[in-house]
Amino acid sequence: MKTVRTTAAIQPVPRTSPKRKSATEKSKAKTAGPATGPMAGSTRGSPSVAEPGSTGNARSHARSASNKIDMTPGVAGTSSIGVGESNAVAKPASSLRDPPKATSKVATPPSRHAVAAAGVDVLHAIYERRAVREYTGVKPSKELLKRLFDAAVQAPSAMDLQPWSFVVVQDAALLKRLSDQAKKLSLARMPSGHGLSLYRRELEDPKTDIFHGSGTLVAIVAKPGPWPGVEDCCLAGQNFMLAAHALGLGTCPIGYARDALNDLSFKRELGIPTDHSVAMAIVVGHKKDQPSPTIRHEARILGWH
Repeated sequence: MKTVRTTAAIQPVPRTSPKRKSATEKSKAKTAGPATGPMAGSTRGSPSVAEPGSTGNARSHARSASNKIDMTPGVAGTSSIGVGESNAVAKPASSLRDPPKATSKVATPPSRHAVAAAGVDVLHAIYERRAVREYTGVKPSKELLKRLFDAAVQAPSAMDLQPWSFVVVQDAALLKRLSDQAKKLSLARMPSGHGLSLYRRELEDPKTDIFHGSGTLVAIVAKPGPWPGVEDCCLAGQNFMLAAHALGLGTCPIGYARDALNDLSFKRELGIPTDHSVAMAIVVGHKKDQPSPTIRHEARILGWH
């Protein structure tokens, strides 16, 4: 009996030509954009098919395999980069004067109390705020001042008493009388040899304006209560000044003005109750220039127990 041998025909590996791509494949190629990686620049349709006698694709596959990153953590000689992490070299932290920009794309909804800082964060405001003593004379708008007051009342408050109130003085004649009275009281209470006596000549000059021509004075008034409110009012004043700097305004606390503002005659004129006390006086306005930074001594630590 004869055995019939059947030989299966060897089917050649089909070659894919870019000229014969279907319309769907062409559309996908356009959407995908330019190729990148080890196979970039190849014109062959499918890199997974090796042509007989060709070594080009085999080398490409080897390079592609060597470039793959093992995402399994803890394996020696492999990358343990997790999802969302980067293998980029970490850059050194920026200084306080040039903080890194936020990279989060999640938008935080603004609160109704938010004061829009003109590209200034809290550390910038703390390090760059300076007492401004030269102003353009242009008064801040009422809306702008209200934003500063809203920032001021976010300050800490003992027992949540919120003891602060505010008085705004923008009348030029009233500011002149307050300045003159403040100089008079300061000179009367300045004994010989006092630490501020070097300013005596300046205070004696009738042309001296203790408000530096700002045109706007803000008095922070503390109401009486079971806990002294002066400290809380000063904290509110710091908030006020930092917010003003963030919005491009200048401020300067005026210690001379406190006594004059607490004078009974001025209290009545300004509508301040007699049992309230002015804790802090601040001038605010559009500054002519940003003062140069002053050297601060390092914090003196008396104990660290």
